Amino acid sequence: SLSIAEILLLAARLELNEIVEDRLDYLAATEAGKPDHKWGEQYEFVQQLNQLRPRVGELSGSEILTLLLEELDLRRIIVAWGNVEQRLSNVDMLMHYALHYEQACNRLNSAASLGGFLLWANDLAQNENDLQGSGENPLAVNVLTYHKSKGLEYPVVICASLEQSLKEDVWGISLVPEAETFDLDNLLGNRWLRLWVNPYADQFKGTILESRVDESVEKAEKRSSALAEEIRLLYVGLTRARDYLVFPTREKAPIWLNRVCNNGQEEQPALDINSEESLWTWHEKDLLMDKSIGYFGSDFAHTVIQENEGMQLAPREGRVESHPVYKFDADIQSGGPNPNLGAPIQCYSPFNLPELPERQLVATAFRDYLMAVANKALSIENEPIAKVLIENYQVSDFVEAAVFLEKGELLLQWMAEQFGAGQVKCKFPVRSKIGGQVYENSLDMVVESATGHYLLHLVRFIGDSKQRQRKLKSMAADIRSSKMVYEKAMGLRGVKVWVLFLLYGEAMELSA
Repeated sequence: SLSIAEILLLAARLELNEIVEDRLDYLAATEAGKPDHKWGEQYEFVQQLNQLRPRVGELSGSEILTLLLEELDLRRIIVAWGNVEQRLSNVDMLMHYALHYEQACNRLNSAASLGGFLLWANDLAQNENDLQGSGENPLAVNVLTYHKSKGLEYPVVICASLEQSLKEDVWGISLVPEAETFDLDNLLGNRWLRLWVNPYADQFKGTILESRVDESVEKAEKRSSALAEEIRLLYVGLTRARDYLVFPTREKAPIWLNRVCNNGQEEQPALDINSEESLWTWHEKDLLMDKSIGYFGSDFAHTVIQENEGMQLAPREGRVESHPVYKFDADIQSGGPNPNLGAPIQCYSPFNLPELPERQLVATAFRDYLMAVANKALSIENEPIAKVLIENYQVSDFVEAAVFLEKGELLLQWMAEQFGAGQVKCKFPVRSKIGGQVYENSLDMVVESATGHYLLHLVRFIGDSKQRQRKLKSMAADIRSSKMVYEKAMGLRGVKVWVLFLLYGEAMELSA
């Protein structure tokens, strides 16, 4: 009941008094008799949740979260609550935790489940490890360690923790090299692990062991290494600033900054409130430095920031039964009536070929030959073109170049007689929209003459006369569409359409 109330308040955006009154009405109906529905099921948002239940049985936690975010358009609902960047960042962090949980399960070879993720998330909350997202925006303050800030840049950078002591402790595990150079063939060689244990713990100060450790070579090496690391680390912090760099100090001196600026000497101050001298120069000019003393309490006044309204996209249209496919496929579209076929005209004698699959390759090679020589755009002789195509399609055992030249010449003569002398364009592209779908095709041949425009489809189909008739009927929708698009593009009417069966030399006119 509490979950339903939260959903109605936050997602369905009902007023609190509406939710309470609706709940009281439901309880009254329950006392009077069994109600016809569970509480909240009359609301669309709860109905959507119930519809998703059967789909989540085999899904992981991250998959369920993705399903809810997308199907319920939750991000749009969350944005309406305000503090947009932070809330959306928290959504991303929740997804990060879901994926992190599943990765942990994979490492442990255990099953990842929704219940397991909820328990895991509950443990994070109890241990106060359920961090929010960074919520970065131009008004945000980013709190980072010096290590984590590497590679970033901000208009204003405040370098904190400048009073920390040098980490030169020799206790614990150290990696000790025995040689000054590395052996690339033995990277782990000539090195060993050293463990020094402090037997006095917090009572180490003032012991003989302390004086001996302070005088040891190991302590000197550790101090030198720690100072070098401090320089590198502070350099990272200082160079994150684009415009302003702030050094806040407290009662304790900024000894870290002192050590870095004074070769390890903590006593010599790097910052002097009474001095106007700058620590650094840039292009031989002193950087401007402003110094001031301020006193601040532990509490700060809260400033209300005016939020900018984020960009709102139009709401989703919702589910529909079906959307039309973007590409118009004339082969599967129901066209008009079957086309009227003119009487077959024999343009040239059929190819004399054996009943082998290679016949299809011969038809393809001959089609390419016709397109190459029909528009007279090439200055190459026809015979070399035929020979190259026959060789490329590996059909020299079935046909000779002379056959292509003879039949091609007869076809061109027939086209001139039938269509009239004119310009021939091959592989002519057409594109247009048909009923909200895009139709794209490439016409084999387009003839533009004084008598009109003609479309010639070169068909490689292999079959007897009846099979060719059925093939033409199956091509009718595509031929009708290509004619319609061509006429629309060229602003024409009455374009004639012909079909040529390449291996049979048989041409027929098609009309709707």
